[in-house]
Amino acid sequence: MQPTLNKERFILPYWTCEIGQRISMLITGPVCRVFFRTRVMGYENIKDLKPGVVFALNHTSEWDPIVFANGFNIFSKMIPLYTTSREKNFYKTSALRSIFYGGNLFRFMGAFPVVVGVKNYERSLAFHIKMLKNGKNVLIFPEGHCTKDGKLQPAKGGVVALARAANVPVIPVGVTGLFNITPKEFFLRKRRVGLYFGKPIYPNELFLENGRVGYSAYPQIANEIIMSKIAELIDL
Repeated sequence: MQPTLNKERFILPYWTCEIGQRISMLITGPVCRVFFRTRVMGYENIKDLKPGVVFALNHTSEWDPIVFANGFNIFSKMIPLYTTSREKNFYKTSALRSIFYGGNLFRFMGAFPVVVGVKNYERSLAFHIKMLKNGKNVLIFPEGHCTKDGKLQPAKGGVVALARAANVPVIPVGVTGLFNITPKEFFLRKRRVGLYFGKPIYPNELFLENGRVGYSAYPQIANEIIMSKIAELIDL
């Protein structure tokens, strides 16, 4: 049985996160400011960009997308963010995670699943490509999963596919201070979180040598150009 396209599986329409994400930020914003004391650096690199960009963020914690969204204010042109996520079945081994992740509340806050198992980036990321072409912003974790040792993991090719298919820039972003955070560290404000925005990387910079590069080269491009920039940002 062929996986269905994203739009065929949604109960809530995509535009609900225009409201939902901003409502959630009214709650999570003070949390990030008080308990994480989040420091945002490099915002000057993106302040003049028009909406319709890909943000590529390293994945260290389930807090990552929340902290990232709150790097902006609720009236920012970069909000809402349509985040790539896994399907609901991916979280079924954890009762608590399965209630929230992949469900309607998750989508209400901007997280929409990719289509897995099709071996075709354009189909797998069809929803997110459409959003980019419509001038919306997409957040993706190039590594595809959360790090288990605190170090950057090899990137997959999805971030490059988004940039190429929608012909939009990629903004490398680094987050620090969230890996393996404990409840005690959270409530006692033991961590200082950093969010670092890099300069935009445009599609022509990703495909300098050959504009007809195949899918197999996408992970290498993502690692050599995008992940290397993220590594520079978090090594401050």
